[in-house]
Amino acid sequence: MHAIREGRIQQIDRANVAEELEDMGKSEKQALRSQLASLMAHLLKWAYQPRRGATTQNSWRASIKCARRTINK
Repeated sequence: MHAIREGRIQQIDRANVAEELEDMGKSEKQALRSQLASLMAHLLKWAYQPRRGATTQNSWRASIKCARRTINK
């Protein structure tokens, strides 16, 4: 990291940097998949679950909003 910050490009371990970036990409992709699955499940439950009252409705709404915010980030 010091070599990158200090601009010493020739001293950068390119293979290690590439591996780290690939791992970050995989991790981000998995996190996105997880949030999308959660959002879809909550939307389906909200749409098809019998209406139980305002508390349940607000809980699903909050959960859906949270998942959407996380996905947007």
